[in-house]
Amino acid sequence: MIFLTLVAFLMIAFADVPELIGKKQWRELSVYSLFFLAALTMGILLSFGVEIPSPIAGAQYIIKEILHLNYQ
Repeated sequence: MIFLTLVAFLMIAFADVPELIGKKQWRELSVYSLFFLAALTMGILLSFGVEIPSPIAGAQYIIKEILHLNYQ
């Protein structure tokens, strides 16, 4: 499963990255790389069976406990 995940991500990278480099879009490439590596990391963790927590729980904590906002 990890191999398939890596192959899929490599195919996506080979499709997208050369165009960004060719157009010299360095800022877009850096943001793309950041999100790409985050998604790759989560994909590999899921392949290992690691349960990834929901980002909604973190957002709710920030809204309720840190900002003291209620959204009812």
